[in-house]
Amino acid sequence: RSKLPIWNGTSWTAPVETRNPAWAYADVLRGPANPDPIPDELIDADRIKEWADAIEAHMVPDETGAPTLNPMYFDGVFDFRSTVYRTLTDLAAVAHGSPLMRDGRFSVTFDHDRSEETPVQMITPRNIIAGSYTGRKVFFEEAHAYRVGFKNELTDYGDDEIIIFTPGFTAATARVYEKIEWMGITDASRAVDETRFLVASRRYRPEIHKIEMDLENILFERGDLVIFAHDAPMLGLAYGRIKSTTLGVGGDVLAITLDEKVVYEP
Repeated sequence: RSKLPIWNGTSWTAPVETRNPAWAYADVLRGPANPDPIPDELIDADRIKEWADAIEAHMVPDETGAPTLNPMYFDGVFDFRSTVYRTLTDLAAVAHGSPLMRDGRFSVTFDHDRSEETPVQMITPRNIIAGSYTGRKVFFEEAHAYRVGFKNELTDYGDDEIIIFTPGFTAATARVYEKIEWMGITDASRAVDETRFLVASRRYRPEIHKIEMDLENILFERGDLVIFAHDAPMLGLAYGRIKSTTLGVGGDVLAITLDEKVVYEP
């Protein structure tokens, strides 16, 4: 455990015991480990607190599928020389995060369930540079099993390894093994959780879409939820914009007129 200041929503507190990597992340930015500490006004404390709260509330399914609390704590020791950015990256990675500059302040973006969020922007051929779209799909050979290394708190933080088999494989049938090392993870269940998340990300997020946009058309930042439609990868039906609206009593929208023909499939 470390004793670090935390942001309570209005101010930084006196140092308290914590295992949350979000507060270690903040301390690397503003604390004595940084040879050039960042002023508090240039740190996005509210976003870091949002991330810290998500870390504490992290849930994983148990053997029966029921959600179980499993906070994404960091229990590592930096006993080697590193840059500030690399240290921030290592801390954030344990909790699905990544360093980010946001509105001129040092912040973080983190991967989480956005199914209830409203997309920040729609990206279509109408607001990207013509001919700029490229896309690719990554095909990788999935390992039959993963050798997961971590420092085990139950063995006095000695090196430990667990083997996770891909569904359909056992110790008798697995031939292709991949080695994964986790820094800052000292609990076997956390090591399994993070490995499964990594493998699922590879399997279910294989597509990469690249576009170019004029600066005035960009409303999102890295990590935001957007809607993407384009004819090349056959995503979406059409890209018409609202030309006018028909309002009823009380200002309710009764009908809209688009600036191009759209085939609607109910």
